[in-house]
Amino acid sequence: MKSLRRAVFNVLGPVALAVFSCKTFAQTPATSGASPSIPSNQGYALFSPQMAERLKGLTDTKRARKIIKSATKALSDEPHPVNPQGKQKSTQEYWNQGPKVCEKENSNMRDDSHNMLDFALAYRMTGDPKYLQAEEKYLKAWLRGYRFSYYPLSEYDLELWAVSYDLTGKDLSAETREKFLHFLKEMAEGYLAAFAQYGTAACNGRSICLELATMASYATGNEALINRCRTAFKQYKTVDIHPDGSLQDFYTRDALYYVDYDLGWLLKTCIAAKAHGEDWFRPEVARAVDWLKLYALGQKTHRDFVLSNVPADDQRAKAGFESFQGRYNPNVLWDPKHSTHNFLLASILEPSYRPVLEQICKNTGSKEPDPWEVLLSETGLSAKN
Repeated sequence: MKSLRRAVFNVLGPVALAVFSCKTFAQTPATSGASPSIPSNQGYALFSPQMAERLKGLTDTKRARKIIKSATKALSDEPHPVNPQGKQKSTQEYWNQGPKVCEKENSNMRDDSHNMLDFALAYRMTGDPKYLQAEEKYLKAWLRGYRFSYYPLSEYDLELWAVSYDLTGKDLSAETREKFLHFLKEMAEGYLAAFAQYGTAACNGRSICLELATMASYATGNEALINRCRTAFKQYKTVDIHPDGSLQDFYTRDALYYVDYDLGWLLKTCIAAKAHGEDWFRPEVARAVDWLKLYALGQKTHRDFVLSNVPADDQRAKAGFESFQGRYNPNVLWDPKHSTHNFLLASILEPSYRPVLEQICKNTGSKEPDPWEVLLSETGLSAKN
């Protein structure tokens, strides 16, 4: 494999090597060496036990009512487990299907993952065991035959599984709890290995690997895995974040579209660290947020993908993906409204970003996003939880 990477570099150059690595290495199932033992005590990814308890006092909020309504509706649904391993199409086969088909292909895992999160949140908010029973049913169904693909673009919803376990783990059956702890350890080890396989090829796959590995490592409570995530995070900052705060993906893909994606996963990695009393946000990630802020507030503009040499970007433009149309249409610029979720995440880490979020919404006519992550602040995310 090393000789193959070297050949790609010699013939096509560093940009092509980055693309090759993102596409090829991400799809290689990660392997790991000796596994650290699973601790008997449950760790947590984002919601500490104290934060989870505080959800009981949020049942009358608009967000809580929305989550409980969604969870109640999903009680009549059945889980639809799939096994992603070995089912990845080639990049061209995938994007040529067009946006509607691509979205549908991931819908089973996405829908069930959000159902699990809604069940877990509703259970903590109401204490009603019917939501816990539904959560257990879904986990059992998915854990029964799930095998990791270690392809981050198809498994990023696993972050919701880790959060769901934060909220229900201690009340699940001993069998499900044990299986899920093993699942989390495998997830942490595998995505740390997948992160390493990218080498120095900066791309959004690295960001997702880092976030999934970090959340799973904290959730196991295994300090050896957590230390490996700290090391991986330092490596990420060295490769992916430039001194001015710009991300390498911006230069590889000529697109703020990918800066948005990279930064989103990176911010959630920092939120996981903050939930455990660690500051991974300053200074490098904060600098990246500030770099994007100029575009988000309209002080700078950018036409995405014009100079991208990545074949998948051209394929998506031709297949009709809206965000990629700037490649051929000079009137299509990156839309600042796409940054609202990132600035909401940034405001969880640093409240001074909230006025920026509000100004972006005002400038673009967008509504402020209403994701579940806001509950982290409402339940007391701080250095001590």
